[in-house]
Amino acid sequence: MISILAVLLLFGGCSVATPTPRAGSGETPTPPPTPGPDTLVWAVDAAPSTLDSARMTIDPAAAQISAQVYDRLMGHRPGTPELVPGIASDWDADAEGRTFTFTLREGLQFHDGTPLDAAAVAWNFQRWMDPDHPAHKGDFRAWSAYFGGFKGQRDNAGREVNLIKRVEALDPQTVRITLNEPFTPFLQHLAMVPFGFASPSAVREQGEDYGSDGDHLPVGSGPFRVVGWDADGTIRLAPFMEHWSGPPGVSGLQFVAIPDAAKRAESVAAGAVHGAELPPTTPVTGTLESSTLNVMARPPRSNAWLMLNHSREPLQDVRVRRAISLALDREQLAKEHFGPAAEPSGQLLPPGFLGYDPSIEPPKRDLA
Repeated sequence: MISILAVLLLFGGCSVATPTPRAGSGETPTPPPTPGPDTLVWAVDAAPSTLDSARMTIDPAAAQISAQVYDRLMGHRPGTPELVPGIASDWDADAEGRTFTFTLREGLQFHDGTPLDAAAVAWNFQRWMDPDHPAHKGDFRAWSAYFGGFKGQRDNAGREVNLIKRVEALDPQTVRITLNEPFTPFLQHLAMVPFGFASPSAVREQGEDYGSDGDHLPVGSGPFRVVGWDADGTIRLAPFMEHWSGPPGVSGLQFVAIPDAAKRAESVAAGAVHGAELPPTTPVTGTLESSTLNVMARPPRSNAWLMLNHSREPLQDVRVRRAISLALDREQLAKEHFGPAAEPSGQLLPPGFLGYDPSIEPPKRDLA
């Protein structure tokens, strides 16, 4: 398993996390070109390829920014598979697990002031899953990966591959989703970043360029709104004061691209940025040991594994495959290739994921 290190310069008690509800409203300030003391600057390894969360692929920067910009029906309690309310204050399912009904919070709106109601939620679902939808432009790989495929696609047996049969807006606050068949992790998948809701008005206006650059800024309903995307890749966010959870605890966010991991660490140590995510192999030495820095280990989110080609000799022989498994020093492989925080795994799911079983241990090495 891979555990990723994050580095944060502690300053003024500011943090970027789930927004803390508090009283207050008013005009959303635009951050100045030079960040003030309450603006958090975070370094990423590359500028995002898109801020249309539904069309992003493996793009850590896009995921981090989109998590601030877009709301989902529900979210995950950090570090756990436990679901917490998002724009849906409540939900339930029928006994068969085929029909889910979501009750939306009242008065929700997108950053452009348009309503985030059941009709907007249903519109987003249709955009994601229907290739004939006028706004279904480009790749929607996350939808295909998590929900089986797109509307109208069938497998060799003639069955519909898209998990969802229909999405209905029953009234402004109620959405009903009917599945073609029960799917246990359905709600957990809906809570993931790619399934945040975009303003239908903004997507229609921008077309295929939606969320692609400084002239086509994304419009969600999350705790922060995007106010600038500079030519150097810097992305500036301001608080969305009307967010349902209340305004966030910092007056602005900036994401800056620093490709080299060592330079990201140096930038944190020098105070040029307030935080950065670093590869798990980064040694915590030198400047990172400074008393002004807080080095945090993030819970593991992924596994790496070796695959054997069963079509080639001698791997067709199960005894050979078992011998290879028994000969591997998983502990050494994990730490040499993925850093000191990595550890051997006995299953494909990391801890904290739905379905992880702590009783399944990796095979013991047995050279004899």
